[in-house]
Amino acid sequence: MKIEMGKKYKQRNGAPVRVLCIDNGCPTYPVVAATEEGALFMYTAEGKFHSDTNLLSGIDLVEDTPYADFKVDDKVMVRDADHHTWNRRYFSHINSEGFPVCFSEGVTSWVAAASSFHSTFWKQCRKPTAEELGE
Repeated sequence: MKIEMGKKYKQRNGAPVRVLCIDNGCPTYPVVAATEEGALFMYTAEGKFHSDTNLLSGIDLVEDTPYADFKVDDKVMVRDADHHTWNRRYFSHINSEGFPVCFSEGVTSWVAAASSFHSTFWKQCRKPTAEELGE
């Protein structure tokens, strides 16, 4: 894996970070990332923390999924291809292949637990816009 701008990362220990640059001029540690608290860390192009000890490997960078901040029953928009219409659904989980899974036909987890409704995976999933939410 090579660190890229525009992708979402977290430290291996789960702490969220924001990649500030991937070309700071230091050939060995060109990546600079900041934690939510404002601490700055330097990494290799592959996301390894600049340390001689494995004790700090928990702060190595790992790519976060695009759905890391989605929670069960969040309102989402889904579709299977760019030319398809966006559909409203409630988020369920991420399947083992990394695809978002949503409850079918407007069902939420509360209803699904007490009925025979099923869930479906989608190729594209995003948070709705304020306009789509009617705000």
